[in-house]
Amino acid sequence: VVELIDKKEFKLPKENSIRTLIKYKKETITASNKKEARKELKKWIEEIERKNSPIKKYTIREFSKTWIQKQVIPNSKTERTPDKYRNFLVNWFYPKFGNRYIYDITTEEMVDYINWLRVQKSKYSRKENKQLSYYTVLKYKNILHAMFETAKEWDLISKNPCNFKIINTDFSE
Repeated sequence: VVELIDKKEFKLPKENSIRTLIKYKKETITASNKKEARKELKKWIEEIERKNSPIKKYTIREFSKTWIQKQVIPNSKTERTPDKYRNFLVNWFYPKFGNRYIYDITTEEMVDYINWLRVQKSKYSRKENKQLSYYTVLKYKNILHAMFETAKEWDLISKNPCNFKIINTDFSE
């Protein structure tokens, strides 16, 4: 089922029945051994099956509304938390990702997005023309991480695209 290439890379053979499922998409999996390669291959196949499954395919906008209703509101310590999350999503995240399917969002896109946020000016009138602080960007990233983590727990995605650290390079705060 898995073809060994150069002792470290494993590839799906052309005649594999999974080829039909993945519509001739070719994938090379790099791993240190065959067991690890099979594990990575299994995760990749699960992701493809999830994308092609009859399970609801949420857009970011649809999922975030469901997430706020089912996770944020019941677990919030204050009544303002869900509103703060909604405001961030509506003002900052939906314009770029709102209509995208949740399973299509990549870690690289999230890293680029967080870097983009770091150079944006505040949208609040009292902080007009002031760049978003590191702590604001971190807070926004943590909201996204929590949302994507719930999607992962609900088996809508296999990996959280916000599972990375951001570094405070602004020492003026």
